[in-house]
Amino acid sequence: MIEKCTKKRMLISVALLIGLSVAIVLLEHHLTQSSHHTSHFHANYSGNQTGTQCWLTEKITILEDCHPCTDFEKNSQSVGSCVATGYKEKIHCETSGDTSRSCERVLWLEERRFWTLEIGAKVNPDLTLLTTLPLLVVGESETFSRLTVSGLAAVSRHLMKESNDPVVVQSLGFRGNCLQAPAECSIWTSFCEVQMVQSTILFLTQQQKQDVVEIPTALVKLEEHMKQPIRMHNVVKRWQKDQQYPQSVGQLKIEEIQKMAGSLLHHSYVEGPDMTLADLLLFPCIILLADRLTELGVQLADHLPRVSAWLTTMKPAVSRAWSNTVGEKPFPNIGSLRIQPQPQVKIPRVKQVSLYKKDSVRRTGSMGNLSSEEIARVIDLLRRQRLMWLDDDDGARVTTELPEGLISHIDVAACSDFTAKIDWLSLPDPAHPQQGHVPGSRVDRKIQQLDGMATAVIDAVSQGDVVVDFCSGGGHLGIILAYFLPRCHVVMVDNKEESVRNARRRVAQLMLNNVTIIQSNLCYFRGRFDLGVALHACGVATDLVLHTCLAQRAAFVICPCCYGNLAHPDLPVQYPQSELYGSRAILTDDFSVLARMADHITPSGRLAMAAARGPKKHLKRLAAPKSWMLDKLGGVFAPRPSTGPHKLRESLPLVVFLRNRLKYALNNSEVTKIVMQRLIKVDGKVRTDSNYPAGFMDVITIDKTGEYFRLVYDVKGRFAIHRITAEEAKYKLCKVRRVQVGPKGIPFITTHDGRTIRYPDPLVKVNDTIQLDIATNKIMDFIKFDSGNLCMITGGRNLGRVGTIINRERHPGSFDIVHVKDALGHLFATRLNNVFIIGKGSKAYISLPRDKGVKLSIAEERNKRLAAKAAA
Repeated sequence: MIEKCTKKRMLISVALLIGLSVAIVLLEHHLTQSSHHTSHFHANYSGNQTGTQCWLTEKITILEDCHPCTDFEKNSQSVGSCVATGYKEKIHCETSGDTSRSCERVLWLEERRFWTLEIGAKVNPDLTLLTTLPLLVVGESETFSRLTVSGLAAVSRHLMKESNDPVVVQSLGFRGNCLQAPAECSIWTSFCEVQMVQSTILFLTQQQKQDVVEIPTALVKLEEHMKQPIRMHNVVKRWQKDQQYPQSVGQLKIEEIQKMAGSLLHHSYVEGPDMTLADLLLFPCIILLADRLTELGVQLADHLPRVSAWLTTMKPAVSRAWSNTVGEKPFPNIGSLRIQPQPQVKIPRVKQVSLYKKDSVRRTGSMGNLSSEEIARVIDLLRRQRLMWLDDDDGARVTTELPEGLISHIDVAACSDFTAKIDWLSLPDPAHPQQGHVPGSRVDRKIQQLDGMATAVIDAVSQGDVVVDFCSGGGHLGIILAYFLPRCHVVMVDNKEESVRNARRRVAQLMLNNVTIIQSNLCYFRGRFDLGVALHACGVATDLVLHTCLAQRAAFVICPCCYGNLAHPDLPVQYPQSELYGSRAILTDDFSVLARMADHITPSGRLAMAAARGPKKHLKRLAAPKSWMLDKLGGVFAPRPSTGPHKLRESLPLVVFLRNRLKYALNNSEVTKIVMQRLIKVDGKVRTDSNYPAGFMDVITIDKTGEYFRLVYDVKGRFAIHRITAEEAKYKLCKVRRVQVGPKGIPFITTHDGRTIRYPDPLVKVNDTIQLDIATNKIMDFIKFDSGNLCMITGGRNLGRVGTIINRERHPGSFDIVHVKDALGHLFATRLNNVFIIGKGSKAYISLPRDKGVKLSIAEERNKRLAAKAAA
């Protein structure tokens, strides 16, 4: 139809539609005005006190500012202005007299303040005594417990993350990481949150010398920082967006392009071309310092041009935000109107580096990888100070001057027989480390650490004590303590947002009312406590916890972590701390190198070194498996198993078997002579490698002595050298690890000792056990993984125990749990991977070592000994 209209008709139609719209608007406006003038009262007046109301055209004077109504006025509704909002203000109308009206602005501000801060109606005043200002109390909800946030950066970050304005959230930088790292670890956070504030307070309070003004060091550091190239994510992409991309750049390497982009981008703000939270935190201090310098006659632009340009950029933005919220002029520059003197300006010398920890210029001898000169210097120091065990040229030991008590504490005791004091299976899920995002490979070790720490704390505290878990992380230790100590109060302190969120969720699920969670730096905690704990506090945090506990005269239970680099020098910890090292005149730099050497000899450092020079051929005795039962003080190294069918920590080298267990040889040389005579067989095959790894269920034969042995575990997790008969030595049991179909459709299975057996019985499945004829490598029989069958545990803290399978819990996506009952009725549970079937029903296919795989408690062992003594 539109195509049939001419241009003239179209214009007439549009004009008519516009005219009709205008007529409707005018009519609606006229009707609205008429309805208003029928009462002629001011729209905001909902009630009065004198029986009169104000007209719209009357002049209004406010007699009393907006204030809350009384409970009687709101409940009785005697004052109409209190019904709508609960707030009123008294006004005077020019003709009608005095009356009151509702005021909504105060109510709006109160609601905005409530939703912004999320503070509950009841806040414990004692929370303000636990930490320093500023602090923020976040109310509890159905999924999260209450939280106290302390520290300028942490509070600011929390408020900005709760904002719905994308511009505000964008000020937290890439992935919201601006000032996320704590001041103890980050030089940049320490500068913005601590150093700049301290420098401002010192400059404003100290008395200046006549005719000489020294610019604060923090300002000079910021000037040098802004001289450096910009370090930001996707710096090249941002450079391409802001400036024209030269064609010659395409021939450069990516590192050179990134460096060029960082240098050419304009340093408009302290972290780059965009405003971040760091700018907002630095601005109040710098504006105060700039005004004070102006009063003293020093123009910031003459000496620190980049800081002055940044201040000029920041002022308009802050002024607009201030005027929109507060409504006052923010920066009255009164000092500029005075006649200023011309003093002499002194600029302190600082290092020409940025304030980022990873700046390559900062990587001097005190950080990064160790140089050969540093290592040689420190080793020479240890030799001179006699602080290490060394061998002289004759092979004799050099006696150290370390105290005997210290040496005895350095010794590492074997802990293969771990017995938990806590029933971890009975704990609710939120209290278990598996719910705290601990990887499956570390759960067992984590349980052992938590068990030892929690037991020590429970034995040391009394009713009503306050326990502080410093560097609590996800709350593994603190939640366990709060669960088992309901009459004690547990305070968990950590600065990592994600970890604190996980801890709040777990505390809310357990409904623990004796827990206080604080998100802040460790040094901000000011509360009184009776016992402090710290499990693997990273870096120098262990020393900070120790100092805090000593200052409070509180007990402490601490499991330290590795030191690594001794963080930046602004921390309140001075090294060396002990008199042992301090009295020997060890310099701070040498001690820092010594600490990094201690960190470099950890297993990860040894692995990196070995990867560069080839396969590892050595193994320290302290790192050897506990199942070998080696004497820890009998030497430095242990025999390292060769590559074979069993893993290193699940095997026993033949040299340990012959020399340490059977005592058939005195040293490694004699073991080599024995095996080279082809006297030792493992699973029917002669083995001439003295380090050959024999493992679980392997049969070791010595034909010359007519002895047969099967390697199994005892109830203490050690390899038991179990003697068997010649008839039993003809077969072994193997656990099925994998069932597959190979090329040409040939089915095969893979066992726990690396065997591949083709054409198995179709009923054989994964986790079943086969009885294998050693001579022919054929399957004699198989045992299904079913409830009621006999099994032995080959891993975990129940290693070596034997019992009957009760049931199997399936956990898709996690570890299946198998419940087992031993011969005495003891119930225990373990993972499916640790279960090895050894018999049908209660009949075992192999003979068992002493104790028959039944683990007794201390009380049961005592009763057994007493019964045997009474029978004798």
